[in-house]
Amino acid sequence: MEFEDVKEVTGNIPVFLVDCSGSTNCTFQKGVRVLEKELELVYFQAKKIEAEELRLLFWSNKATLPQVEPLKTEELPLKEFDLKRRSTQLRCALEALPAEWIEGDEQTLIYIVTDGEIHDAN
Repeated sequence: MEFEDVKEVTGNIPVFLVDCSGSTNCTFQKGVRVLEKELELVYFQAKKIEAEELRLLFWSNKATLPQVEPLKTEELPLKEFDLKRRSTQLRCALEALPAEWIEGDEQTLIYIVTDGEIHDAN
C-alpha cells in the first residue's frame, strides 16, 4: 500500500472558538482567570502552527466577534475581553461563524477552546 503525498494547504486562517461562559471568570494559579489562560492557549497554538493571523469568536449562550478581519497573532488580546458570560452553547458559535471565514477554502482549521462541558440542548 502506498501513501499519497499530502499537500500542505497554505493561506488559510485558523479559527478559534473561545468559550467565555461564566466559569471562565474563575481564577486559579496565582489569580489567573480561566479566560486569560484560554487566550494564552490560543496564542500558543497559533505560534505552534506558525499562523501569522487568526480569527477569534467568543461564545457562551451568544457569540461575539471582536473583529471580522483577521488578527495578527502578535496582536492577540490576552486580558482585554470581559464579556457577559452565561452557559456553554457551542451551537451559538457555529451558527454565528461567518461563512466567509470558511467558504472557498479547501481546508480550515477550527479550534474549540473550552474549560468544560458543552450544554447544547437537543
